[in-house]
Amino acid sequence: MTTPVGAYLQLREAVGAPAFLLESVERGEQVGRYSFLGAGAPITASLDDAVAFSQSQPGPGPGEPPFVGGAVGFLSYDWVNRLEPVPLPPTHPDDADIPEMQFMLVSCVVAFDHVRRTMSVIGPPEESERVLAALQHRRRTPPASRGTPASASTRPADGGTWTRSSTRRSTSPPATRSRS
Repeated sequence: MTTPVGAYLQLREAVGAPAFLLESVERGEQVGRYSFLGAGAPITASLDDAVAFSQSQPGPGPGEPPFVGGAVGFLSYDWVNRLEPVPLPPTHPDDADIPEMQFMLVSCVVAFDHVRRTMSVIGPPEESERVLAALQHRRRTPPASRGTPASASTRPADGGTWTRSSTRRSTSPPATRSRS
């Protein structure tokens, strides 16, 4: 297995952008329990689409991490005016060309559990298999031939080892759930 950052770089390269890596940190210094990543999901600039998509996704099943898919993105500072009238400074020309909001509609997530030392791929069967294949293909390619620094560790930071599991979600029993 690899570190969350290494998996993110592998997945982003293999599956494509957009991509995200969400790391949890406790008390500003300690690594938190989970890291989540994903790549290649469709994007939207509609909050209604993001909310509808998130509501259509099943929540975590027993033993699954707290995030198993939904909308991942941002709302800009200027967007607050849509929620309530707040006096903002005069607008400036948009020279950065950044949208007011943008969300990835994520149905497949790679989750690292730093306590259990597992990496799980959670999502629809076809998408989970595609993500697993991308990560496994990248692991078989020697670092020198793919331009990745050898320091992209295949062990957790403390020197232990990761175990891998693939979780597929549906209405079947929790141990082998698949999402349709």
